[in-house]
Amino acid sequence: MNSKIEIRVINNRIYVRAPYQIKDQLKEIESARWKANIKLWSFAATPIVALKIDSVLPAGYQCDDGFRKLLEQAYKMGESQAMKDADDLPPIPCTRFPAWRHQLQAYWFAHDLPAAMLYMFMGTGKTKVAVDLIINRKHKLVLIACPKSVVSVWPKEFKKHAGNDMYEVLPLSSNDIKKRTEAAKTFVRLQHTLGKQAIIVANYEMIWREPFASWLMTAGVDLVVCDESHRIKAPGSKVSAFLAKLADRVPYRLCLTGTPMPHSPLDVYGQYRFLDKGIFGTSFTKFRARYAVTVPLGDTGALKITGYQNQDELQEKFYSIAYRADQDVLDLPEAVHMTRDVELSAKTMRIYRDLEKDFYAQIDSGEVTISNALTKLLRLQQVCSGYVPSDDGQILHVGDEKADVLADTLGDIDINEPVVVFCRFRQDLDRVREVCEKLGRSYAELSGRCNQLAEWQAGKYNTIAVQIQAGGVGVDLTRACYNIYYSVGCSLGDYEQSLARSHRPGQTRTTFFIHIVATDTVDEKIYRSLEQKKEVVQAILDREV
Repeated sequence: MNSKIEIRVINNRIYVRAPYQIKDQLKEIESARWKANIKLWSFAATPIVALKIDSVLPAGYQCDDGFRKLLEQAYKMGESQAMKDADDLPPIPCTRFPAWRHQLQAYWFAHDLPAAMLYMFMGTGKTKVAVDLIINRKHKLVLIACPKSVVSVWPKEFKKHAGNDMYEVLPLSSNDIKKRTEAAKTFVRLQHTLGKQAIIVANYEMIWREPFASWLMTAGVDLVVCDESHRIKAPGSKVSAFLAKLADRVPYRLCLTGTPMPHSPLDVYGQYRFLDKGIFGTSFTKFRARYAVTVPLGDTGALKITGYQNQDELQEKFYSIAYRADQDVLDLPEAVHMTRDVELSAKTMRIYRDLEKDFYAQIDSGEVTISNALTKLLRLQQVCSGYVPSDDGQILHVGDEKADVLADTLGDIDINEPVVVFCRFRQDLDRVREVCEKLGRSYAELSGRCNQLAEWQAGKYNTIAVQIQAGGVGVDLTRACYNIYYSVGCSLGDYEQSLARSHRPGQTRTTFFIHIVATDTVDEKIYRSLEQKKEVVQAILDREV
């Protein structure tokens, strides 16, 4: 027995105590971290990583049951899924861009499985993996179910990553379910006549509604992709129940999420009921009894969960069809920029268009100059955020579209993960606070009216809303790697300063900048100007964006 080597699995990490002589082999394994304070190596707890650790260690090492189970999972996965290093895997065919190592592993892990979970953190490129799978497996009719805010993102991702043009994507965004259904029917008939793959993207809120739901049950869908699949975690919800029924008629199922268990281990049930009913069964009551510790809640007949049990077994079953990639195993750029699109309601858009028409009419007449354009742009931005000041100074509420997308975005991030939300207006700060309260996220603020930065930095709060003008020089936000722009100012300098608050020396993780943008509005123009490092007001006046 080699007593100098010990391995333990704790909180989804593998900890290894090993002699100095094998440090070079260990540090080459993806996700490797040296913990100098405790003199241990740390790795992501995945079957693939466990197999690689085992391959570099001499025989006779001591390990716990958690590590043994990971090894068992690895061997069960088979040669093609777990035992091959990414260097030994063939490249992904029919793709526009080469894959990162973890994307290559994820693709071949899922390629031959009828059901798979891609547990990949935000920014790791799980969408590319899904696009590559769809294109190369030549699915005839694909349904992509996703949050409303990313419906418009999927066609862009196909255009970016698909290596051929033998597909068409139909994003369904109309509020008329009957019209959507007829559009989908016509679309599928046309694409099949042309010999192309038909890909329908629809939000979770509409797929279970009639007549669309009935059509899906008989349309011959051969792949359903659930993007941000934790949205179907509640087994009693209508969308989760519908997808469980649809799954019985669909030969291939795929889940994409960075947070499969946002609140508790029980969150996996609804997702796996969709993927493979054989893994955790079809009774949530039995599932809960197996994996949760409960006590009666008074005389109501309800149960209160006080803890969890049999978690090693749950993890083993979970990873039987799940591939994981977190930030520790990635070779990513230091900063990742992305957008979440907001589609304003017809009511909000009418108000916006009236103001916009007046704005451009004044530009054309010479009434608007740089000196007074800013005030008018402010008004347009405020409408995008869901409100507008009246002539008598009252704040009139006109819509919740941007706040809903913020809720979706925050819901995709682990509730314990620190987040910064940048805002321009005080009313935006209020909306962020309301959204955080609904989601159960603790809220702090840094603005002209409140400074709770120190408390947030100390870990007292997990979300801080920052008025962008206040988040400038001297403010350190490196505690967070997720930065959401609810609204931005027109100052390029303020914007670049805000980027540098978390993406700076001291930041140890890949930093994500997520821009919530109302489509076909001044939001897009401002974001484009900032992206191109142009002075916003001048660019808009000159019609350069």
